[in-house]
Amino acid sequence: MKKLLVLLILSVMALMYTGCAQSSYTNTKPAYEDVVKPQRPDSLHFWVDGDWIRNKGAKDSVCTEGYWTLPIKGRTFQAGHWKTTRRGAHWVAGRWVGHVI
Repeated sequence: MKKLLVLLILSVMALMYTGCAQSSYTNTKPAYEDVVKPQRPDSLHFWVDGDWIRNKGAKDSVCTEGYWTLPIKGRTFQAGHWKTTRRGAHWVAGRWVGHVI
């Protein structure tokens, strides 16, 4: 009984993972959206563009709002970008890279 339960849980997790992976690819990248940035809080802040998220119901991508942020010491921000693979294009979200000192 215990083995059956574990097998069932693993099967459900595999189906969920497969469903998410397939829905994140698209054949057409969305058009660039011109963004109006709010006023910069001060000279220390920098702008981070919004990320594209998949709208599963409409089967398209929607851009989230960008924001002003302070840098993280010892790291740099790598902007998000579209990556094209043989399965289609998918959005690679922006992230902080580098080692904190």
